[in-house]
Amino acid sequence: MKEQLVSADLLQNGLVEDVYLIYPNNSDDSSVALAVTHLSRADRASATPVVLIHGQFSNRSVWFDLGGDGLARHLVERGYDVWMPEMRGHGFSPVNQRYRNNSLVDYVDFDFPALQSYLSTRIDSPCIWVAYGLSGVALTLALAKGTLSQNLVEGVVLLGLDDPRGAWRKGALIRALQWRDRKRGFIPGGKDDGATESEPYGVIHGQLNPLKRMSIFTSRKQVREFTGGLAQLEVPLLMCSGPEEEGKLITSHKIFQHWGGSDKDFMRYSNAVDELSMVKSSHARHHVWKDIDKWLNRSEKSESDLEQSA
Repeated sequence: MKEQLVSADLLQNGLVEDVYLIYPNNSDDSSVALAVTHLSRADRASATPVVLIHGQFSNRSVWFDLGGDGLARHLVERGYDVWMPEMRGHGFSPVNQRYRNNSLVDYVDFDFPALQSYLSTRIDSPCIWVAYGLSGVALTLALAKGTLSQNLVEGVVLLGLDDPRGAWRKGALIRALQWRDRKRGFIPGGKDDGATESEPYGVIHGQLNPLKRMSIFTSRKQVREFTGGLAQLEVPLLMCSGPEEEGKLITSHKIFQHWGGSDKDFMRYSNAVDELSMVKSSHARHHVWKDIDKWLNRSEKSESDLEQSA
């Protein structure tokens, strides 16, 4: 896989920021290039690798803003080795030729496998993957389908999959009826709170999303295939969800229930304002981040106990 170092900077806060572009060339759109930011400290070695996947209408800034703050820095300061990919057409990832046709299928079948393959050449150990919103949905689908190898995944943290007030749900029916968005092929950023970037129409309204009403997953066969794939997973899971949306065939809690293995935890934040408030806000910093810390520390303590007993 072709790789290009775009920038390498030593920031004033002591963090080292390296931005790479990788060219997967694994789909019918050879123009796709994915940006991956590596964040670490110059004065200490990093330990467990953590991959942060941004959600819809956004980019890596949800984890690491222009002021150098966010969950990414929080994790680096605690010794984690942080990697922040940006999905095709977002952030430092250039707009691809078929941008208007981008969908969750592309993430599941092409982008996630490419990112995992690339990271395996840079990292010697399995990664913990953290994702929110629609990218969290895609990550779940990739694991259930097997396009993302669970053997290379140390654990998964999913944020805000079930929030009915998130940027991708708010006014979804109204957007679906707007012929301009369908014809243009993308939904402009800034139409909803927290929408910092435009999003291809197919990513929001495509039929792959099992959490969306009137999707292909309303087929019982599709639901059985999805939940059957989840049942085969043995990856530790932390599910952090906002207020539950009623009346759906699949919810984040149902995904949690079908997830294989017993090493899994579910956290409900009923007072979360929206998906972003679970990622970058005072609420996130004082509640969600602390719960993620505890969960990660629990995993590390378990590994340490196993090493000592050996």
